[in-house]
Amino acid sequence: MTRILIADDKAVNRRMLKSMVEEMGMESIEAHDGEEACNILKREDAPQIVLLDWIMPKLNGLEVCRRIALERSQSQKYRYIILVTSKDKDDEISEGFLAGADDYITRPFNRNELRMRLSVGVRIVQMQRDLLKLLHWDPLTNALNRRAALERLDEEIKRSTHSQSPLSIAMLDIDHFKQINDTHGHLVGDMVLKEVVTRIFHSVASYDLIGRYGGDEFILLFPNTKLTDATLTCNQIKNSFSHNPITSADLTLFVTVSIGVTSQNDHAALADTLIHHADDALYKAKRQGRNQVYKFPLM
Repeated sequence: MTRILIADDKAVNRRMLKSMVEEMGMESIEAHDGEEACNILKREDAPQIVLLDWIMPKLNGLEVCRRIALERSQSQKYRYIILVTSKDKDDEISEGFLAGADDYITRPFNRNELRMRLSVGVRIVQMQRDLLKLLHWDPLTNALNRRAALERLDEEIKRSTHSQSPLSIAMLDIDHFKQINDTHGHLVGDMVLKEVVTRIFHSVASYDLIGRYGGDEFILLFPNTKLTDATLTCNQIKNSFSHNPITSADLTLFVTVSIGVTSQNDHAALADTLIHHADDALYKAKRQGRNQVYKFPLM
């Protein structure tokens, strides 16, 4: 369900907009002033569409627009802003757009006008979501793509360093994947890649991250996780393959994976260093016969 933030200091205006929004099958959240609106928009689950009154205490609508615009430039969080105002002069409307508003609606307005403007906002927000998905997600497996995974790794390293909390990563490779493609074809290979990610998702915590690093190699991020615990999880992932073949309508494949895992112990490691250490452990797992988990430092 589409969620709308209604920011207005007058209760009667909020009630009217809330009634209209909910008649359209949308969910509304209310803010009583500009400062409260900004605080709500900082939340991870904040609405992406904002009905924003121009004249409000603490922070007016233009100031809220500017703060949202600044956040847009510093992150990839997109908010579609509709200014609600009685101002209708060209220079005033231009000021609203320059502050970062996407659209405006002048009082008094009717339900049909609001419906049309909100429907445009919903379409644009959905287009933005689709674009971000293309930028961040691997279309075959729904894991993060390489670029997004490395960006998240950098973020997790900074968070781990700041909070002095553990961070572990792993590199996972499908054993003899080229042989699967050569023997059964690329459609079967794609099916295996998707099943690998599905089984990894079922084995890790909800806050862990999975990225397709390249081909049949995946990077796993384990925030706030010590090396011993990450190694246990990696063994569970390995066992989910070695104990259960991948099956389709007319095919049964015995697929195994090799995994190298490491941890940021000194809170000063670079992403390249962690990946290199995990790769070293992965190569040892392969040299020792595959279908194994090794951790770095190597023993």
